[in-house]
Amino acid sequence: MFMLEDFFGDKKYFFRTIFFIILGDLICSFAVVKFLIPAGLLSGGLGGIGLMIEYLTGLPTGVSVFILNLPMMIVGAFF
Repeated sequence: MFMLEDFFGDKKYFFRTIFFIILGDLICSFAVVKFLIPAGLLSGGLGGIGLMIEYLTGLPTGVSVFILNLPMMIVGAFF
């Protein structure tokens, strides 16, 4: 049976890691919403593809990035 301690060590380390991942995501999303979208700029990776989809179709960036990430999350769950 998979145990949290086997992969991350102690719970404190696990929650600290999750906290910093979420903090980094919030900083990146703030930059996209406040700087890139108003200026009409693109970023790299799936975020940039999501921005292009928004500029071309009007579909919100968050929705398109989520849809683009679904196949990677499914593949990542198996490998």
